[in-house]
Amino acid sequence: MAARSLVDRLRDLAQKWTQRASAAQQDYVREISRPDTWQRWQQNAAAAAQTYNQAMQEVINENRWGNVMANIDPRVYGEMTRAKADRRVQGIQIATNRWQAGFQPIAEAIDRVRATLPPRGPKMSDQNIQRFLAVIRAIHEAARARRGMRAAGGAAAGPITTPAFGGGLPPVSMPQTQPATTQTFQTQAPSTPRLGSYLSGGALW
Repeated sequence: MAARSLVDRLRDLAQKWTQRASAAQQDYVREISRPDTWQRWQQNAAAAAQTYNQAMQEVINENRWGNVMANIDPRVYGEMTRAKADRRVQGIQIATNRWQAGFQPIAEAIDRVRATLPPRGPKMSDQNIQRFLAVIRAIHEAARARRGMRAAGGAAAGPITTPAFGGGLPPVSMPQTQPATTQTFQTQAPSTPRLGSYLSGGALW
């Protein structure tokens, strides 16, 4: 009897993959809960920065993202997001502390600069534009420092710490980003940072 082709076996293999993954769930959770696993993941991810940058440059040069998006069936997005909809709130709840901690440096920068702003002037006046630019520049520098990037005219930011998930995990120290000479995608800060890069709406001044 001739052996079944791989195409014929795909459905069986998919079911086997799902069953094996479900059976191994406890082992998976146990292993990813070990602090040495977190540390090994972080060290390996940091060490792969150059490889990642090179691979992403190839993706950009070949327009892989654009080509895939131009030909993908939109039903894939709809079906997969609908199937995972019940996990949305759970993910938000898990990420709440990280979201707050991630934006706290930016909120603190805004509070600091607001205390130094000159009084408001008439609409579209140079005085108001200067207030706007002062706040946006503060946000820009805080965002760069949060990512461990070198601030304009300053020293490199210190280590980034990851807040605990719901208080259950200790913070993990992350390494500093490499200097600009080794970063493939690092660019100088624009003279007028874009508001849309940091804010989704709402008046701050």
